[in-house]
Amino acid sequence: MRPKGKPRVGLFRVLFAAGLAIAILASWVAVDPRSADAFAFPKRLLVEAGLALAAIAAAGELRPRRRDPLLWALVAVGLAGFLASGLGSRHPAARDGLMAAALLALAVPIGASESFSRDRSWWTGLYLAGGALNGVLAVLAGLEIYSPTTVFGESKRAGLGALVGNSGQLAIALGVAATVAFAVAAGRTGKTRLAAAAALAILLAGLFATQNLTGLFAAAVGASLFAAIRFRRGGRIVLAAAAILVTAVFLLPAVRSRFARVAGALRAGDWNSALTARAAPWLAAGGMIREHPLLGVGPGAFGAEFVPARLAAEARGRRRIVLPGLSTASFSEAHDDYLEALASIGVPAGLALMAAFALVMVRAWRAGRAGGPGATEAAVLAAGAVAAIVWFPLQIPSCALAILACAGRAAGARAPS
Repeated sequence: MRPKGKPRVGLFRVLFAAGLAIAILASWVAVDPRSADAFAFPKRLLVEAGLALAAIAAAGELRPRRRDPLLWALVAVGLAGFLASGLGSRHPAARDGLMAAALLALAVPIGASESFSRDRSWWTGLYLAGGALNGVLAVLAGLEIYSPTTVFGESKRAGLGALVGNSGQLAIALGVAATVAFAVAAGRTGKTRLAAAAALAILLAGLFATQNLTGLFAAAVGASLFAAIRFRRGGRIVLAAAAILVTAVFLLPAVRSRFARVAGALRAGDWNSALTARAAPWLAAGGMIREHPLLGVGPGAFGAEFVPARLAAEARGRRRIVLPGLSTASFSEAHDDYLEALASIGVPAGLALMAAFALVMVRAWRAGRAGGPGATEAAVLAAGAVAAIVWFPLQIPSCALAILACAGRAAGARAPS
């Protein structure tokens, strides 16, 4: 006779699979041409809905042994910071930002759940398939063969965002996905290794097509950390990979030209041009931190606070801090997730959140070095940490899903006894 609970578990599995599949696929391909925010809005909406459904289903299969203190501390710190800033902010946008951040944070416990671990290979494959599709589209757009969307901008790079929308955001997403693909290709055997290697090649081709150096660097750091953890001769592997990457960069004219422009701006001392006008959002974020150190301006309120904060920074420095050729002088993100966390949720909660992620990464590193699981998680977290210096991976749905799910898995990682 079948136990009474058996049908319920089956239903939970179906709901979990449906919710997570929606979230993963939507993070890569959801686009609404009729929306003013054609790329980000549909992705976030479907990702949040999918994660909510998956979280409800996963809760039905929670086991006490999976309730890791560090995992729940991470979730509690993040939500407490969002709640505090939401209550303290004068912006209605903060309430919407609070809800969106809370739903996205569900990826952390989902990543640590039994439901996710049971079919992790399947979820990884689905994630890499979405990334590979965008990699192919980026290459086709770079070769001026086909582009699924029309994006207007100051340069040809404006149309290299595939289904993600922005070439820089796509590059960061492909960099994180490439780290995952490298870990699978290096850690598995047989057909799985071949499939992961093929996905890695496509993802790297898409990365080169975007001409974005940060995405390449993030992927290189993530892959290097994985090699250092898993292989005794990891240093040699890292050096060989670095040599191949540098060679590839200088062999591709578009990437070489992009690198030359950045290097020229740095030599001229124009670091604002080299970093694509990031002085504006960084100085604005610094002003917000100064004005609201305890509770921040509220999650999702950075864009609303940006213009007055930038003008105040320009008044203090007595100079303009935007690029003359930039069509807009407004930023909706700080282009640095560390600064934006401090500006949005306050210094105490922001530092606590960063500390929690650092502890999770250290745990994954130690578990991986001792021969247990954790190397892949540490690599993905490292790639995200690097990208967060000049971009905002935790606000890009496809990046955030991978990083937060890996944070959840890393929180529960243990070295073999």
